[in-house]
Amino acid sequence: EFYKQIALAYGVGVRLDLTFFVFRLDMGVKLYDPSVFCRLKLYEVKVLAYAIERMDYSGLFVLDIASCAKICGINKRTAYKAMAELEAQDVVRRNSRSKYWINPNIACKGSRDGMNLVFEQYEEGF
Repeated sequence: EFYKQIALAYGVGVRLDLTFFVFRLDMGVKLYDPSVFCRLKLYEVKVLAYAIERMDYSGLFVLDIASCAKICGINKRTAYKAMAELEAQDVVRRNSRSKYWINPNIACKGSRDGMNLVFEQYEEGF
């Protein structure tokens, strides 16, 4: 799925090449931005913010769906849908029934040494 990680843009430019100097004027417009936050819907961002706020130093958080829905101002079904979408986009990974890992490339808590351990554990998938 490498192709999904490539950003696309188009644009025009003018170049004036003198003997000693080169002047350029470029203008571009993005077609596709592969960054995670640009792809998330508002309710998914709210649920992710809820998760990050409750994340411990190992990158785990316990999902209390009723509390999540109430705090995020959405219903339980939408909260479950948001978690499924976040999982599909590799933002979170399920650890057990109600425990999830947050991808350490998106959010980490603690020291650099602790972060290295979190990266290793996340990649193993627990």
